[in-house]
Amino acid sequence: MGQVQDKVQRPKLDEAIAKAGATSRAHLRDYGLESVPSKIYLLGNLLTLDLSGNNLECISSQLGCLSKLKVLNLSKNRLTKLPEELFFLKKLEVLVADHNELNQVPALPQKCLRKIDLSYNSITGLIGHPILSLPPCVQVVDLSNNQITGLSDSFGFEILGKLRELNLDNNNIESLPEGIKALKKLICIKLKNNKLKTIPNELLADTPVNRIELEGNQVLLSHLDKMSGYADFMVRRKLRIDSTISAGIELQDKD
Repeated sequence: MGQVQDKVQRPKLDEAIAKAGATSRAHLRDYGLESVPSKIYLLGNLLTLDLSGNNLECISSQLGCLSKLKVLNLSKNRLTKLPEELFFLKKLEVLVADHNELNQVPALPQKCLRKIDLSYNSITGLIGHPILSLPPCVQVVDLSNNQITGLSDSFGFEILGKLRELNLDNNNIESLPEGIKALKKLICIKLKNNKLKTIPNELLADTPVNRIELEGNQVLLSHLDKMSGYADFMVRRKLRIDSTISAGIELQDKD
């Protein structure tokens, strides 16, 4: 049965690689790959590489040869680590590696990376150097469904000046550091199903946050309205909800 499937898949795979050379986009999703075809690393013009839904346990250091790559999707494989050469993908904008077995991540590209999805992995402990160092240009980070216990002082709050959304749902976080107030562009933080008993007042008072998701924690909502920044937060929250409703009405009018 495996040989029959391989005979069916092989021509399709060769066709997909040939197409990638012409379009600069390689879509190799759900091919049952156990290794990345060596021809892929010869495509120096590649902009998008989708290897999701395969059986990859490692990625070759040759990944660093894809210097023009902007989007890398490694979702739903069996990866326990990423190659150090990931750092040399200077033009990478989107890294998706959810649903793997990663327990830490090497140094990431610092210049263009704006979206990182590392959800559903095995990242443990306090997040920050050396377990995970985020680039200063990142805007959206998803670390949900790991085993994270908190954010360390080396998380780099002061350099993450563009971070807008942080998803930490379904971890083991017991507290958040006051340094989180340095995230001056943070709008949304998701913290569902952790072990939080409270949140820093600074998260309400000294950030533009207008959405906090806290379901499944030990935080009592009745305590939040007694915090000094609560009134400011509720104003921002109302503006977000109002703008969402207005956008919905505009869409209905166009229909």
